[in-house]
Amino acid sequence: MENQKYILDCEYSKPERPYSQQELEDIIGDIKKQLKLSDQKLKYTLNNYVYYAKKYGKKEKQCIENQKNGVEHPFENISGCSVEWQLRKTPSEYLHVADDIIEAYMDYEHNPPEKLSYFNVEIFRMFYSWLYS
Repeated sequence: MENQKYILDCEYSKPERPYSQQELEDIIGDIKKQLKLSDQKLKYTLNNYVYYAKKYGKKEKQCIENQKNGVEHPFENISGCSVEWQLRKTPSEYLHVADDIIEAYMDYEHNPPEKLSYFNVEIFRMFYSWLYS
């Protein structure tokens, strides 16, 4: 829980220099590797949450199996929603921060920017660090 408090206590700090699109994409790739995120992106239709599953996790395995078996929507509603589960575990004093991060990340997912910004990368990092740490 201490790690989670630290993550939700962090404040956004503007970058000290400009980043190219390639650098920003590489940073997201590094975050995905560091946090062991799968390429399988889950979708939950009841709350419209979208996020990457953990690599080698049960949900990733279920997605792959669903694809092999020809399931119509192989990435939808796999088991329980990790975002909702993590929200229930988040201390009440951090719920407003978690809600803001979730909202910003879902906006990023549902309305992908034409060009990445450092802010997009930080939201990505904050969201997945909160979700899976």
